[in-house]
Amino acid sequence: MLDRSCRPPSPSRRFPLTSSRHRCAPANRCTLERQPGQIRPLRDGLLWAGILLALTLLCGALLYTQATTSIATEARNDVLRRARLAAAMIDHAEHVALAAGPDADDEAYERVIAPLRRMTAADREIKCIYTCIVLDGQPHFVLDTTPRGDANEDGVPDHSELLDPYSDAGPGLLDAMREDTEHAESDPYTDAWGTHVSAYAPIRDERGVTIAFACVDLGAETYTERLAGVRGAGGATLAIALTVCATVGFLVWSVRRREAQDAAVVAYTLAELANARDAAEDAARAKSEFLANMSHEIRTPMNGVLGMSELLLGTQLDADQREFAQTVQTSARGLLSLLNDVLDFSKLEAGKLQLERQDFDLEELVWNVADLFAAQAQKKGVELVCELEERARGTWTGDPLRIRQILINLTGNAVKFTGSGRVAVRVGRHELGLRFEIADTGIGMDSEGLSSLFQSFSQVDGSMARRFGGTGLGLAISRRLTEAMDGTIGVASELGAGSVFHVELPLDFAREPAPAPEVERLRGRRVIVAVPPSSSSTALLDDLSALGVAWTVAHDARELAEELLDASARAEAVILDSALVGSDLMLFLRELTLDFGVKFPPYCMVSTWAARAEVDAPSGLAPVARLAYPVRRTRLARGLVRAVLGLDRTVEAPLPLDRPSHDRPGSELHVLVVEDNAVNQRVVLRMLEKLGAQAVAVSGGAAALEATASRTFELVLMDCQMPGMDGFAAARAIREREVAHGRARLPIIALTANAQSGDRELCLEAGMDDYLTKPVSMDDLTRVLGGVAKRALTA
Repeated sequence: MLDRSCRPPSPSRRFPLTSSRHRCAPANRCTLERQPGQIRPLRDGLLWAGILLALTLLCGALLYTQATTSIATEARNDVLRRARLAAAMIDHAEHVALAAGPDADDEAYERVIAPLRRMTAADREIKCIYTCIVLDGQPHFVLDTTPRGDANEDGVPDHSELLDPYSDAGPGLLDAMREDTEHAESDPYTDAWGTHVSAYAPIRDERGVTIAFACVDLGAETYTERLAGVRGAGGATLAIALTVCATVGFLVWSVRRREAQDAAVVAYTLAELANARDAAEDAARAKSEFLANMSHEIRTPMNGVLGMSELLLGTQLDADQREFAQTVQTSARGLLSLLNDVLDFSKLEAGKLQLERQDFDLEELVWNVADLFAAQAQKKGVELVCELEERARGTWTGDPLRIRQILINLTGNAVKFTGSGRVAVRVGRHELGLRFEIADTGIGMDSEGLSSLFQSFSQVDGSMARRFGGTGLGLAISRRLTEAMDGTIGVASELGAGSVFHVELPLDFAREPAPAPEVERLRGRRVIVAVPPSSSSTALLDDLSALGVAWTVAHDARELAEELLDASARAEAVILDSALVGSDLMLFLRELTLDFGVKFPPYCMVSTWAARAEVDAPSGLAPVARLAYPVRRTRLARGLVRAVLGLDRTVEAPLPLDRPSHDRPGSELHVLVVEDNAVNQRVVLRMLEKLGAQAVAVSGGAAALEATASRTFELVLMDCQMPGMDGFAAARAIREREVAHGRARLPIIALTANAQSGDRELCLEAGMDDYLTKPVSMDDLTRVLGGVAKRALTA
């Protein structure tokens, strides 16, 4: 944006081309005196506020950088487009004649510059268009659309005459002349003529030789106004962030101060142990209530944010609107994940975590975790593999929910911090139970980073890890969970070479895996495995060997054709990687069919999550099964059984993780929504409407009793915390009325923001049938309505 309207020549300017005491109160309670050592609660509050402020500032900086970069890019593209147009409008032969000497006549000059004058007059944002050539290594003017006779405040003419030296040229023009290419200034450029956004495009003759450069200057006002808007929004956001951080700091300080007072009572008075214990219990109860209330108050509006954004994404949106809605939903899910992490960590700190002991299938647990991250890993080009030791397969006894949580944290971190290569989830027997290893080829860590790895709210490198996001709670929670199960957790890592996390848990082996009858019929069968070489294909071959299948490998279409022609090794089935499906394979299959009469055997298609629905079957032959990497052994066995035994060719593939299937399971179902929050009412009603249900809403327990007495419903979605008669009392009253009048049991599902341990049991004790936590999703309601509809059909 070079404003040449006030630019006098300045030949002199050159640019080269380069704690506490206590006393007992009469009511048998202790009153603590304030001590200087009680500054720790304030420190903790400031720490939390600082962490939140740092997160907010980082996000603001990233958004600010993105906004300013976008504005600059738009400005550069805009002026560069005008420069190209100006270059195309110039007659290069006449321009060469003008530049040959300063004695050119005015008629020729006006004839050459006329298109540029028209362009300047038509586009009000253009300050000036001019052309330059290089003489003696320095730009010189040829054409200049600034009218003759215009002058600046000092009386110096603005118009540059033919072959005047341009000693005040910007770095962009110098770079363009040196590199013989078009160029735009990266930022507004200020010289003696003002501040501008400028671009330069080469003017080439019929041989492609550059004879001059067309230069366009735009005013910098629009660019400056956009930047001012971004700065103003940033300032408002910062003010809001400071208010939120101060509030969080005050809340943390309040809780920590109460804890410090209770700890002082226990530490300094053995004589009043009973009083200290009561105070500690009161503090723990207050903390639990505080966490429960905070969880409820945050989840209630979060239900509106997530629910409305999910409904919005199901409507007709343009590209920008869809991106904005997806960003809102992603941010809300991130905030919900943060809330869950904080609640889990708080329960661990308070010692209120309850471990379960039940039998679980190890292979199913591990593969469910792998399925969660398969699509994410493959989108990044990272290979995700699972390696289960044979003697570790079977049923084990422990807490599968907590083991799964540990594996999700470790596997999610491995995928997050790995830009290329592979992530391997390995499971084997250990002398006391099981050993889990999650190995990656990611960024790795040095010794200093390892020392603080499992600390709460910490990440290895603030400058590097921050770009990956996260709260720093995942590993701390994993360590606490591992220790709660009497296990150990550790890591071996090298900076730039990846990391290997290991978890050893003392679990009891319950029983060997039950052999599937149909799998026994695979032993000795011959299969061709047409896959490119990779770790995933190696794991696939290992599984085939474990199933007793005889296999041969073909790494391309020609090798596959040779194996199909080999009568002595005629295969009963083919496992085909979708990466090999292409023109070569189609040609070979056509030749085999027409020239040799070879029939292509039944086959299973194996592909990545992203490609599994996009690859057409070769020669129009549909596969008997579609499988996604990493391939689970049980799914591989079922697919091969279909192929070699000639069973029904029904495609068996898991649904995409990021594309849930929403049918209309609620058709013809009448649903009563009991919810006192108006926004949540709208969210649930609209979701039920999209699922085909006929729903009405009431705002309290008393209204729910009246509605169920006067109308027939197949389902009630009941909020728990409501003014007047709450959900628990309403559910009990409905059950009592059913017993008194001999009515059929009405399904009641708790729909609540309470997510603490024991909340589900409270709902079941009150007579409810199931429990959903807010924020509720379409998948949750689909599952509930499907179950109700199924029971109605079988009744």
